[in-house]
Amino acid sequence: MKIKFLLFGFLLCRTISLGQQETHFFHTEHFGIEDGLHQGAILDFQVDKRDFLWVHTLGSLQIFDGKNFITPDHDIQDPALSGRFSFGFPDDLYFLSHSKLYVLPADHLRPTESKVLNMPLYDRKNHSTYFLYENLTHLFIWHPNDTVYQINKHDFKVDGAFRMPVKGNDIITISELSPRNCLPDQIEFIGEDHSLYLYDLKTGRLVKKAQYQFVSSATKLSKDTIAILEKDSLHILTPDQQLHFPLPDSIHDFYGIYLMPTAPGRLLVGLRHSIYEFNLHTMKWDSRIMKTGDGNLYNLITRRMKKDSGGNMYFLSFDKGLVKLYPRNSGFEYIGAEGKVSSFVKCIEGSDVNNIVLMGTLQNGLLIFDTLGSLRQQILDFPGGETNRFISNIIKVSESRFIILAKDAYQLDLEDDSVKIKRVARLEDNWTSYYDAPFSGYTAGQFFISSYDGLLDIKSGMETKIRFIPDHALNRSSAVTKFRQGYISSAGDSLKLFDASMQKVTATFAIPHFALSRSIISQDENHVLLGTDVGLYLIEIGKQAKVVKRIYDNMVYAILPGDLAGEFWFSTDYGLFRLKPDGQIINYSIENGLQDNEFNTNSRYKSSSGKLYFGGVKGINSFYPGRIKNVTDTIRPFISLLSINTKVVSRYIATQADRKYNFSHKENNIIIEFLGKGTRSPERYNYQYFIKELHATWVDIGRERHMQFHLAPGNYTIYYHVDDAFDANAIPTHFLKICIQPPFYKRWWFLCMIALLLTAFAFYLLQLHKKRQELKLRYEFQLGQRLQNERMRISRELHDNIGAQMATVKRNINFLINQSHQLTPDLVTKKMKDLESISTQINQELRDTIWAAQNEHITMADFITRIKNYIFQVLGPESQARVLYEEHCEKQVILGPFLALNLHRICQETINNIMKHAGATEIKLIFEGDEDQCKVTILDNGKGYNEVDSNQGYGLQNIRYRAGQIGAILHFNRIGSGSSLEVLIQELKLSNNTKEG
Repeated sequence: MKIKFLLFGFLLCRTISLGQQETHFFHTEHFGIEDGLHQGAILDFQVDKRDFLWVHTLGSLQIFDGKNFITPDHDIQDPALSGRFSFGFPDDLYFLSHSKLYVLPADHLRPTESKVLNMPLYDRKNHSTYFLYENLTHLFIWHPNDTVYQINKHDFKVDGAFRMPVKGNDIITISELSPRNCLPDQIEFIGEDHSLYLYDLKTGRLVKKAQYQFVSSATKLSKDTIAILEKDSLHILTPDQQLHFPLPDSIHDFYGIYLMPTAPGRLLVGLRHSIYEFNLHTMKWDSRIMKTGDGNLYNLITRRMKKDSGGNMYFLSFDKGLVKLYPRNSGFEYIGAEGKVSSFVKCIEGSDVNNIVLMGTLQNGLLIFDTLGSLRQQILDFPGGETNRFISNIIKVSESRFIILAKDAYQLDLEDDSVKIKRVARLEDNWTSYYDAPFSGYTAGQFFISSYDGLLDIKSGMETKIRFIPDHALNRSSAVTKFRQGYISSAGDSLKLFDASMQKVTATFAIPHFALSRSIISQDENHVLLGTDVGLYLIEIGKQAKVVKRIYDNMVYAILPGDLAGEFWFSTDYGLFRLKPDGQIINYSIENGLQDNEFNTNSRYKSSSGKLYFGGVKGINSFYPGRIKNVTDTIRPFISLLSINTKVVSRYIATQADRKYNFSHKENNIIIEFLGKGTRSPERYNYQYFIKELHATWVDIGRERHMQFHLAPGNYTIYYHVDDAFDANAIPTHFLKICIQPPFYKRWWFLCMIALLLTAFAFYLLQLHKKRQELKLRYEFQLGQRLQNERMRISRELHDNIGAQMATVKRNINFLINQSHQLTPDLVTKKMKDLESISTQINQELRDTIWAAQNEHITMADFITRIKNYIFQVLGPESQARVLYEEHCEKQVILGPFLALNLHRICQETINNIMKHAGATEIKLIFEGDEDQCKVTILDNGKGYNEVDSNQGYGLQNIRYRAGQIGAILHFNRIGSGSSLEVLIQELKLSNNTKEG
């Protein structure tokens, strides 16, 4: 129903009585410069879609994540940055700084460039731009040139401009509570003259709807209902009526945004000393929000207020930073001395009949409250002149009688709203201690206290009697409770069962050493819950003690049963936990309205009406379990920081983001910081993780949010979970993938390349070996072929030359044998000389053949030396012929054996012909040539010869044959007298390779 109909019954009323107000204490956290805020004075702030706060101080924008202020990486670096945030209606936020409009996209928490729209410039000193209106599709910005610009959010362009005859108020704006996609026809705003205007965008018509002397803040409650805060009253405006309600407190002395609609029909108003809630249904100021928490928060002036989706509220102080308020669970009640020194509660007892709660403290003596938490009396001075600041135990004898144990024992009686105390016994120093565990016996009026040195037996009747039993079997136990027909205690690594008189141990059970046992309670006939320094355990008691499971993994101080069968509550260092019958545990912390998150050992009490009391470091929390709302805290987990080698890679990675980050093998120092966003501070949640490739189970890091490790090269999936407490069976849902690349020499492509290279090299070696084998076989074949050719050549040499000459020798010998009787002695002598000459020639040719066969490479120098030796042997020392030599050649040129032998034979034949037929007295040999060609010229001064007549001679035929074998060109008789022979080899390399076939 529209608010204007809710107001119908109040139209005749000009004022409404303030009535009785309910006071709510909200836990408050204060964040300032010491927490990373750039300046204490915040100019503007806004909550984005993920409940991160954008905070603007002069010259900077920061993000507040619930614990820390982070300066994001973006391109807004103007040192004079000053402006306002948009109302935050779709996902993206906008920031208007002077003549520049920046868009901060929904994914702005990662380093990115912000889009910017430049608007007309203006003088900054006396004017400013501001947001006038915003819906899902457009922004309307008032500019000092008296123009309203319509900005399209989709393409970030100006769709229209409207002349504005009246300047609006740059602090107070009226935003749409439920924005629509369609463009507005009219815009409402507060002008500088404190008037409410209605501007028609189509016609340009401006209508003044109301005039005020002063306007501190204004906001929309619905499409047609506006709330306006004046100096002395709150105005509720509908199209038909204006209602005025007096303020319960004075307003601030400056402008701000002090109105904030919350739940339907609820309006929060920030006044000078507190935040008040106005009920739009009853039209009354029905509650007041008081701030509690660290520091002096009572005098912080509220400047602007915001609220996130979890119900947490934020406001800006005037110059001291940001304040966060947590909505209190209405079922919790606080009992303590408000505004005084915090009381460290050691023990609690109470009486519903007498509406009384007794609080024994560590330093502030005995405090007496009513059950609503109002302090009635503080007792420090006891009878006998003793001052007792430390109260160790309180024993409830009846609804009106209690035994107080301090330095001595005292009896406290309640009579007609008065308190009477008397001393009943003197205590020794070792009879009580901090870790005492009081419990009552089955016999009426009998009580026990387990101390570290023994058992204190207390009987209260007509006269209180106290007996101390030293070195009792209960020694060193601070956890004792009724169990079956007796008692059960826990100390160290054992459980002990006692009879009803506490004099006999009926059974002893071994259990793991859980450090200090602080509290124990029966769950049923066969099970107990044991609270220790390392967690809460469910233990089954049979023939032996068996640990069924670990329910909670941190220190447990005290345990009390709830309303339901199987329901228990236990106190810890992280608030109160409710253990439901189905095994689920729910955490309640200081943000839900507890006195503090830290509680004390055995500081608990359950009244006859079922009300639970837990004592902590700052008072008592009392509540009826059935009245505690089971508000579901939807925790959104983030990775708030991913850092590699101290360099920030990314911030606030959302749970939906399935991103994979790749780093080199040198970037292996990983720092990850987790963040849980919900209705409580990030420090109140429990964080756990496991790395799929390294862990088999979850790793509990408790309230620590940082994780640092070194990773070897590989692919890793880091799962993380945020909850009230450690959950070993949590389903891995949220994860981050990281790939540490190995060094290049360990990567697959490099290893493949090496394998390919090795394969190629092995193939090359195989081919090389194969080729060498082929070359070896070819060489061996060629060598055999050459050997065969050489054999054939030698055979031909022997056959053609030596063989023929040997045949001649044979004929001459046969002739001598057959004709010896007919031959004269002179003829025989002549024939014998011929045989000697032929034998000499055979011997020479044989040597030449062996010389050529033995030398595969013959230099030109070797060849010339061989010719000279031959001529010297042929001519002999008695010859008158003169031999001349000319050498115009490169002597290191190589001649093949076949070429050298044939060339040598040609020279031999020529010399022999000269000696036999020319009658020459002078012979000249000329050697010419280089690496490419070779020429040998033989000249004599003999009678010469006719080449035509000599063609039929055997010598010349032999010379031509051998020249043809080596590819030589012959020239005869190219001089004027005597005879000559030129042997020219034009292609020496080719002739060297010539083999005789």
